[in-house]
Amino acid sequence: MFYAIWVVGVLAAIWASVTINNKIERKGSFDSE
Repeated sequence: MFYAIWVVGVLAAIWASVTINNKIERKGSFDSE
């Protein structure tokens, strides 16, 4: 059970960082244009 919780936590952190990075990249591209 602990392993499953740890894996879910890592995946959630990676997904969150990727989502934030995508938002920043989109904002940057919009600002450039």
